This record gives sequence, C-alpha cells and structure tokens, in this order.
Amino acid sequence: MSICKAVERDIATLAAAPPVDLPERVREHLVDCPACSRRLATERLVRGMVAARAQALSPPDGFAERVAATVPTRAPRRQRDTV
Repeated sequence: MSICKAVERDIATLAAAPPVDLPERVREHLVDCPACSRRLATERLVRGMVAARAQALSPPDGFAERVAATVPTRAPRRQRDTV
C-alpha cells in the first residue's frame, strides 16, 4: 500500500496525534507530499472546530429539570384486553 493511501486510511488517528508522535515514515512523507500535508492539516482544523463548537454548546437553564419532570415516576398501568 502506498504511504498516501495509508495516510488517507488513518487520517483520523494521525490528526489526533501530536506531530512529534507521528511515525517517522509519515513525518518524512508529509514533508514531500503537499496533498497529504493539506489533508492532515484540514482534518486537524475540522477536529479543532468541532471541539470548539461542542464546548460552546450548553443546555438552557432548567433543561434537566424539565426533562426529569416529563419522566413518569412509575410505569403506566397496562390495560387488560376485553373481549
């Protein structure tokens, strides 16, 4: 398998790793392959943006209490079938 295909296949794992933890073969390849370098940079950027957005989301005040209030405290009674 070519190194480009391996980078593409493992892009999520590679993007999650700090650059110093990338395998030496991959680091050397990234120096010589602008396409893989862009692919990895894009993946890291997207991961960062998603993480930043996820941290910015928070439920409105009272959300948990409103949800808890809708949950029945006991199971509803089953109606008997009448024939």
